[in-house]
Amino acid sequence: MAVTTIPTAGIADNSITTAKTAFNDIPFRNRIINGDISVSQRGTSFSNVASGDYTIDRWKMNYRAIGNADISQVDNKTYKSLKVLNSNGSTQEIVMGTRIEDIAQFHNDSFILSFYAKASTSCTLDTRVFENYGAGGSTTVNRVVAGSQNKTITTSRQRFTITFTASDMSSKTIGTSNFLEINFSVSLASGANWEYDSVQLEQGTSASDFEFIPFDVNLQRCQRYLQRYGNTNRQGICVGTLQPQSNLHCSMTYVNTMRASPSQSFSNLQMTDRYSADYTVSSIGNFIAATDCCYVRFTTSTNAPNENRVCYNIVVTGGSDGFFELDAEL
Repeated sequence: MAVTTIPTAGIADNSITTAKTAFNDIPFRNRIINGDISVSQRGTSFSNVASGDYTIDRWKMNYRAIGNADISQVDNKTYKSLKVLNSNGSTQEIVMGTRIEDIAQFHNDSFILSFYAKASTSCTLDTRVFENYGAGGSTTVNRVVAGSQNKTITTSRQRFTITFTASDMSSKTIGTSNFLEINFSVSLASGANWEYDSVQLEQGTSASDFEFIPFDVNLQRCQRYLQRYGNTNRQGICVGTLQPQSNLHCSMTYVNTMRASPSQSFSNLQMTDRYSADYTVSSIGNFIAATDCCYVRFTTSTNAPNENRVCYNIVVTGGSDGFFELDAEL
């Protein structure tokens, strides 16, 4: 069999391509989930958000200095962004952040954060990085990014990059529910807003192109931390057995395994036989959860007919305001 020899010059010419192309091909290089702001299970608009509240999936308001701050998902046709609006009557600092599970993945390495941003009026962005070693772990490290890396956000959408080096964690105690947190802090005048999108955190000191992840994959990754069922009128949540007349016993298997055993919340649910009667769910009488399934006892405000051990459905009422939610956020 003849062997074809490739000229050395040809190899040298082709090698000019690339490190950047190869780097752009690394799958899941972005450590931030929902950096494209595409998934928003809780809704797309949030008014008067309180400190500590999650909004768009994986993004939470970590601090507002005074009050009245609004968050929304903006559809710009070719990309989605997260808008922060100061609806308070005075200038205030507002901090948005995201938490990345598993602090050990950042051990003693260099990282680069990249994102696009714009604002209604020029403002300064202060980016902060926290290493939280979890319950029972070492003291949280506040790795404030050097002030020289503060960014001036203007009315034109631009891409920004910020670099930092994570701690040597070989001597750290890593507890449960540990995470790395990225915070964006901006002081906004009354009525002013800023937007950010395409947020990426990757290993190294050079930013690659923003990594495209299909929406269904992105949604599955978000559902490790939050699963919301409902938001559509008469959408079914689960089927259960009535025993006694105001208690429906249901078992649910989650669409994806969750980070931890979740808490639950609900709004505007009904128990129904789908034919003749609806009964408003007033409370959750019992909730036993694992990371992949749960048992729920829904309690209604009025009794169903005297028919024990028959099947009823739990459905959404009130349109987009109805939901059953499982929360395992960090």
